Amino acid sequence: VGVRKIMTVGELAKEKGLAFLAGTQRRHAPHYQQAVKLVSEGAIGKVTGGSLFFCRKTGRTAKPRLEGENEIQWSMRNWWYQNWLSGGMVGQLVIHQIDTMHWIMGGPCKSVYSVGGREVYRGKEYGNIYDHITAMYEYEGGEQFHAYTRMPSAQVRMSGTFLGGKGRLDNASSRAVITQFGGNERPQIIRRDGNAFVQEHAAFVNSIRAGKPINEAQNIAESTLMAIMAQVSAWTTDQLTYEDVLNSPIDLTPPSYTEGTIPPAPVPGEKNFQQFCADFAKAPVAS
Repeated sequence: VGVRKIMTVGELAKEKGLAFLAGTQRRHAPHYQQAVKLVSEGAIGKVTGGSLFFCRKTGRTAKPRLEGENEIQWSMRNWWYQNWLSGGMVGQLVIHQIDTMHWIMGGPCKSVYSVGGREVYRGKEYGNIYDHITAMYEYEGGEQFHAYTRMPSAQVRMSGTFLGGKGRLDNASSRAVITQFGGNERPQIIRRDGNAFVQEHAAFVNSIRAGKPINEAQNIAESTLMAIMAQVSAWTTDQLTYEDVLNSPIDLTPPSYTEGTIPPAPVPGEKNFQQFCADFAKAPVAS
């Protein structure tokens, strides 16, 4: 439901000549831009798949509920651990690698199958997110990408690898590396140039001043939907298509923003996708 709203807002922004910045700063980092351009020009051949990682040692400190604080108030203050506010581990972290995949592949995937659960974040103070998810995204041409996230993780890994018929691209925040298979060419290293967060906002402001406002609504909506797909697949243990989830009634916002309860973390496979959607179809609308 939220993704469809953003798509509609994006179209309204176009009509009104307004800018829409998404916060996917990698699209504005010069080393990412150059790497994606080289891949589009055939530097690694046809992209056939890859792997996406966002694993780090810790997240935000879990906040216990204060005396006299209702559950909605507490969940907002403890937003990191709430699916309806943060999008879980995939929606708040892996979204950046997913968006790079979306960028390189030129659009969203066909389907996803994922597994996940809660092994470390078991206490109520950890809300209702999973602490690990592994997802397999598949595109129409059969290309497959595996996405991984877990927290806490002994090894920090925040990167994306894209495999092609002629070589591979390894993307990270600090640099991009293109390596040719079976040749004597040295890897091509493209180092980070500047701060992507600053570059993103500079591009935003400059686009407005030039009268050509950036509108990233559709891209971020599609990338976000792919993040949601991985979450829902892990919850239901079903393989899901892009269209399944886009057209579903799933809306994690509570019926009221002032009172009520937040549901516990879904038990993997307790409800299949149809049953999961049925619950939202009869749920009251948030006020």
